[in-house]
Amino acid sequence: MAKRSHGVGYGNPPVHSRFKPGQSGNKKGRPKASPSMADMVYKELSEVQTIEKDGEKIRITVLQMVVKQLIRSAAKSNARALLTVIPLYEEGLARRRKADEAAIAAKIPRPDLSKMSPEELTQLYFETLNIDRRQS
Repeated sequence: MAKRSHGVGYGNPPVHSRFKPGQSGNKKGRPKASPSMADMVYKELSEVQTIEKDGEKIRITVLQMVVKQLIRSAAKSNARALLTVIPLYEEGLARRRKADEAAIAAKIPRPDLSKMSPEELTQLYFETLNIDRRQS
């Protein structure tokens, strides 16, 4: 195949303006993306601050401080704060109950059904339904 001439055209810039060997055309590199609003809020709320409580210094996040302030405001009968706190409290309570139920269920021994006789399986079935077998 014949060598191409150093003509100028698409994909073939003039020799004097070509990159030198070992030299990149983008010296500073790709610019970093500016952080999103969500990233900035996350960073600020995750920051740890030292506060004094009951005479001792404790370290808490800014998010924890915001929550404490919101609850204090709700306790002072601030309607907006109450409308924010109550649904969050109910959601947290529901999650806590679900976690407690799962922990209790994990502690209940489960019988090995493959080793049970048909009579034992029937009895277990009716016990599960809370039905006395004589009633059916």
